[in-house]
Amino acid sequence: MSKTVIFHVDVNSAFLSWSAVKRLKNGEELDIRTVPSVIGGDENTRHGIVLAKSIPAGKYGIKTAESIYSARRKCPDLLVVPSEHRYYSECSKKFIAILKKYAPVVEQVSIDEAYCDFTGTEGIYGDLEEFAYKLKDEVKDTLGFTVNVGISDVKPLAKMASDFEKPDKVHTCYSNEVEKKIWPLTVDNLLFSGDATTKALGEIGIKRIGELANASEELIVGKLGEHGRDLWNLANGRASSIVRQEREAAKSYGHEITLPEDLYDDKLAEHIILEMTEAVAARVRADGVSAAVVSCKLTSNKFKNIQRQKKLPEPTDITNNIYEGVLEMYKKIRSLPEWKNVGIRLIGVSAAKVDSGEYEQMDFFKTKNNEKMKKLDAAVDSLREKFGKDAIKRATFLKK
Repeated sequence: MSKTVIFHVDVNSAFLSWSAVKRLKNGEELDIRTVPSVIGGDENTRHGIVLAKSIPAGKYGIKTAESIYSARRKCPDLLVVPSEHRYYSECSKKFIAILKKYAPVVEQVSIDEAYCDFTGTEGIYGDLEEFAYKLKDEVKDTLGFTVNVGISDVKPLAKMASDFEKPDKVHTCYSNEVEKKIWPLTVDNLLFSGDATTKALGEIGIKRIGELANASEELIVGKLGEHGRDLWNLANGRASSIVRQEREAAKSYGHEITLPEDLYDDKLAEHIILEMTEAVAARVRADGVSAAVVSCKLTSNKFKNIQRQKKLPEPTDITNNIYEGVLEMYKKIRSLPEWKNVGIRLIGVSAAKVDSGEYEQMDFFKTKNNEKMKKLDAAVDSLREKFGKDAIKRATFLKK
């Protein structure tokens, strides 16, 4: 039986890299990847957030999802570049198309990353680690941006391997390599281990992944519950190795942001959700489709996950309609007793069960308003595509 071989392929600073490639193609001399720069919203409002950062920006301590205002304070010379989500969607399709050209099974998990199951393909490609270098180089030579490839027999370890060193690298972390490659690392480097988990493990004297792996399973489960069991297994090189092929009918459009600090302000969360929804809706419209189901996902500072979804009254590509559904699910989650006054570390927005948009349920009272909103969204997309994301913005984004 062939050894399981899974690639995790991740675009390096995707939004920033894609914008950099476009600017260079348009004749600009400066590669924004080489200077402190970020992709983000309007910096005239403290609510504009960092969607992606360059490696030089990271050296100033700038983090994804922090405010542009905060990032500017860390680096006064920071270059802020507006996002172009329709263009990013095009880049993502080309990136995934290259992966599907070679991998028998591709599971796209976000706009800029995917798992590829190459099990049993050695007879076609030869040594798969050497082939990983050819794959990443083809992406760079063909599309102009770099990717990292992590290789393992376990999905989470493949993802960890792709993060070992960036950019434009290939790393392995098979289950029989965990002792050498991840046991010396502190537990905050373990996938799915957040600040609360790191603190809790520290309270029982566990600071490194190796110490977690060699502790008794009962001790870890007693401290962290079932999440602790998953972490203990992963530290010992055991986790899922199933790569699920995405079905076209189940295609979804999603965006997640890990926040730089615990978020308790619901109004700020609603603002972030709106900004993320605009990005998701723009991608839905760019593909000429409509979404029938929307969802909101939250991760707490205790690393507890929850997701709620809603079937919309009718398929739509209208930003406001998608946002209203997502916001309703956010409020539903926050109304739960166990989610009130809980710090949020991750917010996710998605639109799924997409159809061709060739038909929709007609509602006499809504039709005229929907037509107006469609025209408005189309005008906004056109202006942003031509002049950048900040060419036009919602009034709420201007409020301090």
